[in-house]
Amino acid sequence: MKKKILGVLLVLLISIPVFSQDAEESYVTDAFLTEVTPAIISVLAGGVGIGVGYEHGFTQNFSALTNLTFVYLNGSFSSVPDGTEYMSFSFELSGRYYPFGNYIEKFFIGLSGIYHYIDYTHGHSKTMNVFEAGVLTGWKFLLNNGSYMFIEPGIGYSYAYGYDADAAGLGMTFDPGGLRLWFSMGWAF
Repeated sequence: MKKKILGVLLVLLISIPVFSQDAEESYVTDAFLTEVTPAIISVLAGGVGIGVGYEHGFTQNFSALTNLTFVYLNGSFSSVPDGTEYMSFSFELSGRYYPFGNYIEKFFIGLSGIYHYIDYTHGHSKTMNVFEAGVLTGWKFLLNNGSYMFIEPGIGYSYAYGYDADAAGLGMTFDPGGLRLWFSMGWAF
């Protein structure tokens, strides 16, 4: 009889973690994404561009995103004069807050910091290190509930430090700060 009671208690003790799912652990915690916006702008300007990122959810309401972007423009885009080459490597770190929880298919707000390494060539070459600080908001939409594929439109506003178009001497109107629109696609897991 004691062996049966001990056996039942042992089975119950072992099965507690199986039946007590913690709500904090049942959310999607990671996502890989591709920012489509740099590619679209670059193609229109006769160049190339790509943005890739990784987002990690620390809780149901808070996540951090790192994003790397490369843009090379060589064409007649409205803000890039003919004969100008523009190359930028960017690193972004954002903190995102999901006020309604659950990380996927949800509205978010956040703060971002971006570092740009910019190299211009237009008669002469100029290199700049630019820092941006800003606010952002967006929404994740699931494309298919089973696969966790998502799209993410967003908008933000940032202020750039260390960028001066006049000091560059290139006559360019491009400014890394200001209003920022983006569109990303990705996979959460």
